[in-house]
Amino acid sequence: MPTFLDLSNELLYRIVKTVPRDDLPSLSLTNKLLHALSDKDCKRHLALKKYSTLSFGNYYTSGYVHHSPKTKLREDTKDGLLFLASIIKDSRISEYPQRICVGSCADYEIRPSWLNVEYQDKRQSIITELSAQVKTAVEKCDFISEENKEQASIAILDPQYEGLAVSLVVTMLPQLRSIVTQDWSYGAASGRLCASIVKIAEANLDPKSPNHNKALSQLQEFSMTHTEAEGGEPISRYAPYAMLPSMRILSGTQIAGEGRFEWPPSFQPGSSNVTEIDIRCSAVDARAFESLLSGISALRRFTYHHHGANVGFAQYSAAGYVSSLRRHHTSSLQLLDISLEDINQLMEEEEELQGVGSLQMFTSLEEVRLQHEAFQISGPDDGLNGEALEGGRFYSEEGEEEETTESMHRLVDFLPASIKSLTIINHTATKEVQDLFRGTVEEVSEKLPVFKAVTFKGDDPLDDAMKEALTHAGLTLKRWTYDCGSSPIDV
Repeated sequence: MPTFLDLSNELLYRIVKTVPRDDLPSLSLTNKLLHALSDKDCKRHLALKKYSTLSFGNYYTSGYVHHSPKTKLREDTKDGLLFLASIIKDSRISEYPQRICVGSCADYEIRPSWLNVEYQDKRQSIITELSAQVKTAVEKCDFISEENKEQASIAILDPQYEGLAVSLVVTMLPQLRSIVTQDWSYGAASGRLCASIVKIAEANLDPKSPNHNKALSQLQEFSMTHTEAEGGEPISRYAPYAMLPSMRILSGTQIAGEGRFEWPPSFQPGSSNVTEIDIRCSAVDARAFESLLSGISALRRFTYHHHGANVGFAQYSAAGYVSSLRRHHTSSLQLLDISLEDINQLMEEEEELQGVGSLQMFTSLEEVRLQHEAFQISGPDDGLNGEALEGGRFYSEEGEEEETTESMHRLVDFLPASIKSLTIINHTATKEVQDLFRGTVEEVSEKLPVFKAVTFKGDDPLDDAMKEALTHAGLTLKRWTYDCGSSPIDV
């Protein structure tokens, strides 16, 4: 009976060409014949995999930076023009990049550290050889503004003017999954790229557009970071990326709110498919936060760690953030994680702003991570009192103030029936934290049927009798400390 290897070499070679690139190394090890037929393509694939991560501009890879690249970068990926030249010479290169890291490569006068004399000579030779093709690529790109196209003859050939080159590169990467940016507030490259992203998103949202899915149809994550102790990246930069139909994750560190910001007109309420927001070491104002949330149709995971000391003052109001989530994502939210990264930065008059009110309205919420002060309830209205948004800050609507007293609420009356795990951040062992569990032993099976795990981040606040009672009720108790890393230990 004929076997697969009895086919002619021509047919076998055609079959090899259809094998997914990542499977070629395994295929080449099968036997000598298949090794001979696939060896050239396999070597080429392994060489081009070095383009899986690109880095443009002054992108730093220090441990502090969120999502820093782990792979060694090729020299020609430091410069947008040189990478364009590589694509022009071999179009298959564009299929490999899955992630790009864009640093402060914007239009400013400081020459990049890597731009030495030898590198400038190499760049000039590329300009001499391929400048016509590069200009043609710019002219054919529908996602770059006409104003930038008019400047292309000068701008794209200047290493101090990278915004246009990077914008064009992004439109030519069909398998791109992630964009990570850093220190964009230092220059104008972010503005140029964001303008292109808006046009791409609008085209991808319109099935009748001739440019539908021609660029960034696979992009799923956008992240921003800032490396300085003061300042931050503007939250409005998220809007163009949130508009992309494929976008799922918005993340970053040291994100700041803005006094004035403009969302693209096409960023309509409920139009974004983003499912996760993860913002750390940041201070985001209320109005920008509300606008971003309103544009998302079904948010599933929300993480926000406030640190006003690093990125400028923005009033911390856990109740306000949760109130916005109630307005827009009560049926979709599955993870809620809000906390202060430095409890010492919280002003005394802000302590009352940590109470978030009842979470029972969230019908899909499974994981909750809050500081123990968040469970404080001010009076019968759960501290909400018609809360509204105004002037970039959360505040209570004008009216007669009702005299209330703070009291701890029982967890069984506070958490939704869908809750599976809870992390309570407590910096000292307090009686108030233990009081939260009153009624849990008797009513947990009825009110919280799938609630199984409690983790304490900080000191252990429970006495032995409470631990034993909760354990018998079916709860697993853990304690997460800074000494033992991210793996909680048994209480």
